[in-house]
Amino acid sequence: MNESFLNFESKPEQIPTLEEVRGKLKELIEGEYEEGRNLSDEEGLYLLKAKVPPPGGGSPHEWKEYADMRKGCHEECKILQTGIDVADWKDGSVEWGEIVVECTDGEWRLSD
Repeated sequence: MNESFLNFESKPEQIPTLEEVRGKLKELIEGEYEEGRNLSDEEGLYLLKAKVPPPGGGSPHEWKEYADMRKGCHEECKILQTGIDVADWKDGSVEWGEIVVECTDGEWRLSD
């Protein structure tokens, strides 16, 4: 039997801090944004939302929202991958969304 398999030890997940997530949001978002929901548990930050108004002061019913979410089962949701996604909102409904960056073992990378 493969010894490396038998000696496998999982290392604890490295959870991004609030400061790291804010830094990544500043890299992704050009201009101003409004920080929204910010939720943590005993392990650290698991949700941070950032709302970006439309360019040029467009309709207040349209905006872009970035959401940092940590992998795991949380009170509000289950998340499969730690990362930041972005969604376009219009009249209270999501029009479009995708994951833009993922974080694995403390390393951020652009999504495929």
